Amino acid sequence: MAKPGPAVGSTSGKRRSGSITRTSPPISPRWRRCSTATRKFKESEPLHLRALAIFEQGMGPDHIETGMALANLAALRSAQGRTGEAEDLFKRALAIQQRHLGERHPSVGWTWNNLAVLERTRGNHAAAEEHFARALSLLEPALGPGHRHVAACRSNYETLRDSRAVRS
Repeated sequence: MAKPGPAVGSTSGKRRSGSITRTSPPISPRWRRCSTATRKFKESEPLHLRALAIFEQGMGPDHIETGMALANLAALRSAQGRTGEAEDLFKRALAIQQRHLGERHPSVGWTWNNLAVLERTRGNHAAAEEHFARALSLLEPALGPGHRHVAACRSNYETLRDSRAVRS
């Protein structure tokens, strides 16, 4: 009788000196949400960089998990006020997401939302408005009007439009 192999996602014997293989389990995104929500940027930055390095090394620079790690690092950079770096990371993540998930995937829409927030922060309201509109056009059909991501994006978009109307 043959012995069963390792479970899917198992790393039994596959991990070597900090490297990762294609069968390694994904890193939980919970630490990202906690680190940015609690503003523990200094503590979370090494985790973001490590996750990105692991995915780039183990799965390649164009893998969808690498794209998600890029988007997470971009969100951190944006929250840190490092907008130039954040923009580059968001755009790289967006290209990977579009290539792997397609132009109309909700993850692509959420990255457009995050890029719009970044542009709004920089004072580039015209670009932010375009990005919010694009994000909503992707998120709402895919997730429905009551989804929390749709509501957040709509709120961001309406706040921007209201502030632009006041200035006019």
